[in-house]
Amino acid sequence: MYESLSEPSPHRMKGIIADAVFMCILLYWSVGFFGYLAFSGTGVKGDILLNLTDTALSDVVKILYAVTAAISFPLCIFPCQRSVETLINKSGGIVSNKMEEESLFQSTAITVILVVITLVTSLLIPDIETILNLSGSTMGAFICFVLPAVIVMRTAIIQAKGPMTISTLFSVVIVLAVGIGMMLACLYQVSFVAILQPWLWQFSDTQGDFLVEETADTMD
Repeated sequence: MYESLSEPSPHRMKGIIADAVFMCILLYWSVGFFGYLAFSGTGVKGDILLNLTDTALSDVVKILYAVTAAISFPLCIFPCQRSVETLINKSGGIVSNKMEEESLFQSTAITVILVVITLVTSLLIPDIETILNLSGSTMGAFICFVLPAVIVMRTAIIQAKGPMTISTLFSVVIVLAVGIGMMLACLYQVSFVAILQPWLWQFSDTQGDFLVEETADTMD
């Protein structure tokens, strides 16, 4: 993208990135805000498509959403596949025909494994709200807080060619503590309150009904 600019410069690239991020924020905020206003009286669900009434227009929207998900899935899984392949193949050098065949087989195998994992996860957890909560509570805090702190720490060590300064170390520790704390709090909220607690309540109700029936049979 940088090389495709007519007059590439870091200043222009930063402006383009800032405009793109602002547009994404505005679009996501608009959809979330007005969607919540539209369905606030009916109980907003994790998947807003479930709040739509059964009409021909809503069916068209659901079909288009499914097509969008099917088309965008390869774009989403490609970086993951390339990252896993890069971690496995760290050696460089001249690539022979045999190595190209092995690389093709490896890429295919990694892609199939990732697709199967995604399919199994979607079948075991059909509620998309749970998946979004898990990914947001883990990767969101990691990308926004933990990863930048690690990058700053690594960069400071390389540039200084020695230990970090007290101010840099203090800032990194604060950001890491905030990121890890938010990650643990969100994981607790998602895993226990949203997933385990309802299951425990359902299990306790089932056990209670079983004990009541067993007590009634004993008394009879």
